[in-house]
Amino acid sequence: MYETAITHWARKHGIKPNGVVIVGASAGEEREEWQALTNRVIWYEANPVLWPVLERNVLCIPGHEVVRSAVGSKRGTIKLNVASAMMSSSPLPLGRHAVHYPQITYTHQVEVPVVDLDASLKGRYDEFDYLYMDLQGYEGEALTGAKEFLKHVKWVYTEYNKEEMYLGCWLLPQLTAYLEACGFKLAEMAELHPAWGDCLFIRE
Repeated sequence: MYETAITHWARKHGIKPNGVVIVGASAGEEREEWQALTNRVIWYEANPVLWPVLERNVLCIPGHEVVRSAVGSKRGTIKLNVASAMMSSSPLPLGRHAVHYPQITYTHQVEVPVVDLDASLKGRYDEFDYLYMDLQGYEGEALTGAKEFLKHVKWVYTEYNKEEMYLGCWLLPQLTAYLEACGFKLAEMAELHPAWGDCLFIRE
């Protein structure tokens, strides 16, 4: 099993979550790593093309659930821009992403349901204390809709942007300020590109 920062940072910081909320699940590629950390995972994925393969990959694991929906600041529907490289799909228009990755373009839009985590997880906040986001610039919208849920979270793992990779995305200073106001401290950063990477926030 290939080990990502998920496992590395969990070992380094002694992270043993009760449950994990994964927003931007894709096909559940890291399922074995999450399975090693906890027996409760809920996967949110916006792209309908990925729903069947995600469910095939993770619903065979006890304690894993799939929600066929995007995650944002409020419940409704949203237009997802589907990219030629599916991992780059986002509700937001391409910004600097088009400069750094000119080979990747949006091919079409699809209307998908969107939920906010506060409403979606209401009554279950205590089951989950780790939030993992891979949202291609939509992190701010997801966090805005998770104000109550975040009070129960101990760890937040998310992509960050130093440039406006997607138009309207939160940059690292805004992301950090928001999570610090919610009681978290930036603990780790992994630069995957000069313009973006992954980071881990831990509740102080």
